Amino acid sequence: AFLLIRKLMIFRFTMRNNLQIERLEREKLEELNKSKLQFFSNVSHEFRTPLTLIIGPAEHILNSKIDSSLKKQIGYIHRNALRLLRLVNALLDLQKVEKNEMHLKARYGNIVSFAKEITLTFEELSKTKKINLSFHSENEKINCWFDPDKLDKVIFNLLSNAFKFTYKGGNISVDVSTNNNEAYLPPLNSFVDITVTDTGKGMKEEHLQKIFERFYQIEDENDADIQVGTGLGLHLSKYLVELHHGKLTVSSKDGKGTRFDVLMPRNGDHLSPQEKVSENDIPANSEEKIKIKTSKTDIVTEFSSDDETEDAKQKYTILVVEDDYDIRSYIKSEFSDQYKIIEASDGIEGWSLAQKQQPEVIISDIIMPRMDGIQLCKKIKTNILTCHIPVILLTARTSIENRIEGLETGADSYIPKPFHPQHLRIRIEKLIELRQNLMAKFSKSISFEAKEMTITSADERFLQKAMDLVKANISNPNLNIEEMGNELGISRVHLYRKLKALTNQNPSEFVRIIRLKQAAYLLKQNKLNISEVAYAVGFNSHQYFTNCFQNYFGMSPTEYSNKTGENIKQ
Repeated sequence: AFLLIRKLMIFRFTMRNNLQIERLEREKLEELNKSKLQFFSNVSHEFRTPLTLIIGPAEHILNSKIDSSLKKQIGYIHRNALRLLRLVNALLDLQKVEKNEMHLKARYGNIVSFAKEITLTFEELSKTKKINLSFHSENEKINCWFDPDKLDKVIFNLLSNAFKFTYKGGNISVDVSTNNNEAYLPPLNSFVDITVTDTGKGMKEEHLQKIFERFYQIEDENDADIQVGTGLGLHLSKYLVELHHGKLTVSSKDGKGTRFDVLMPRNGDHLSPQEKVSENDIPANSEEKIKIKTSKTDIVTEFSSDDETEDAKQKYTILVVEDDYDIRSYIKSEFSDQYKIIEASDGIEGWSLAQKQQPEVIISDIIMPRMDGIQLCKKIKTNILTCHIPVILLTARTSIENRIEGLETGADSYIPKPFHPQHLRIRIEKLIELRQNLMAKFSKSISFEAKEMTITSADERFLQKAMDLVKANISNPNLNIEEMGNELGISRVHLYRKLKALTNQNPSEFVRIIRLKQAAYLLKQNKLNISEVAYAVGFNSHQYFTNCFQNYFGMSPTEYSNKTGENIKQ
């Protein structure tokens, strides 16, 4: 009995130990998979920068007048660059899958034309690899409910795999049909079947049950022509099909080819209201069809200043802070016709130029050496000399957390890479337009008739402080820029630039307008004559005061008094 009990205890200990080992192995494998997923996600962010330099110029060329044959070739580049972008996004989608944050957005449409369009993107590849590619459908139009973005990723991935494992002279076909065979998807009695069939390498039976597992790869040391994938595409494809309440199946024979079937219900009875969207709900910049439907708005405003060059009068200045030379060059080539572009290769250089040049807009990447875009934005928005400058952050990081982080630093706009040049152009124009509206607001607020001013920003606090300084010295004709700068804690040059940026007035104009508005207020009180009013607001010359008043209000002090109050003493 003792030996039996001892054996049972040893058995239980062994079983417990084995289970613990298995648990640790599972945890280790899961940790390894998460590390792989994080690695691929990081790499996908890096892909967005070169994609920007492919998609943007391709769209620019397509919108210009070029030869039809060249336009066709550029069309292939543009279309497939967008597909590549979607594949990059698929890597990021895996994180959503892990967190169960992927949601269906299905709409009712013709799945035949949709699948055919995706198939056509592989025409050039089929010619290059000398593989016969064909598309068939029993009907020209088969309507059903599907999510275009997610189904695009599925079909594209299946075709990519087919080309990867099919040799020269082989065949790849895409077929779309309807079927009422309940054996496929019971108890559904009507579904669409998209099959992708190839005559390529095929798979052994042992692989068929594992190919949908994340990171599972089929390697063949005897076949150097076959490129090993990441083991992500089929895993994601299976999940996306099941998100449609469908099923992804595979059949294959070693050395004879493979067939994948995407089986999805045709009607929308299986979908919840949250899983459906109407045609009007599809955003204009969705991944299904990337277009920016907006018109170009030209803003032409000239500053009058003796210190400005003719070039500066004609163009606003934009500071581009980006460590990638090609991106900087691309932005400069796109916007130099309308703006004066200055460049910086990192945040430290950008911060220096922002203080010296006082640009109208700053466009900055986030990930940069020495000082990143987040740090740069914080410096710009917390410094009195630069806090008025709008900042646009460009980044390959597209998660909502990254966007929130960027906006929390005070950034005025957050645009993910790859960006559409027209999108960026419109954002620049609107930010400059907003800046001009603020100038008008601040300019109008320089009045002694307003008893209180709402303090909502560092800019308004600075302006209020400057106004209070002038009011306190309203009768002092010797108040100058140096004295104002010393009182406000900034240099003469920075005072000039700051007031010009906020009010479109230099310091002398700023002081003069406050004096004139105070003079108008006194004239309304009908207690002082014109000369007394002039001296009370810091004018030594009666005639100079009259000329300035006439230019600003469009009437002489006497006419103003007659219009707003009783005649004053002469």
